[in-house]
Amino acid sequence: MIKQIFFHDIFSEKEEAIKAPFTVYTRLQKAGAPITFASYFGYQQKDVQGKSIAGSDEHLLKAVLRDSTGVSYFPLNLIYDLTTGKPHQGIVVLPVDSNGNGKISDDEKFYNELSTVIQHLEPKNQGDINNIPAEYLNFSIDKNNPNQNAIAFLQWVVQNGTNDLNAFGFLKPEPSRQLKEKQSEFVSKKGK
Repeated sequence: MIKQIFFHDIFSEKEEAIKAPFTVYTRLQKAGAPITFASYFGYQQKDVQGKSIAGSDEHLLKAVLRDSTGVSYFPLNLIYDLTTGKPHQGIVVLPVDSNGNGKISDDEKFYNELSTVIQHLEPKNQGDINNIPAEYLNFSIDKNNPNQNAIAFLQWVVQNGTNDLNAFGFLKPEPSRQLKEKQSEFVSKKGK
């Protein structure tokens, strides 16, 4: 159904046509969320069909909130109020077939609380999750002429930053990936 809605690909899935009215909204400029979303389903950002909104993810969210038929993709920290853990007023998270059995089961309706969503989506469960794109957030600095403040910040992120990720709607990385980052030659040598 996702490919029908966002990419107008009616041949990729063996489902009936969608009868409910909907309007797809997408980002005009290249950005992490639409690139991740499209590539997960085998497309590019330019392939997302719908009304293109200029600006940030927040502009996209405002457009969806103004249209009762609006649908889009968003990072968790825009869907949920980080103080209450509930979806922002006007946002309804549509469940997807995350176990790939062709239907939405009761155990796939876990979107009422941010903490529950994170629990289902953390990397330890990713092998069991379909149709929910997730990607790593990366920082980059000039390796040839690194700024010492930037290196200090990266070291702090690697050492401490993962403690607070869930509170801001981000998933924690797999422990093996986190260990690799902590042992990074660039972070450990250049930062001394």
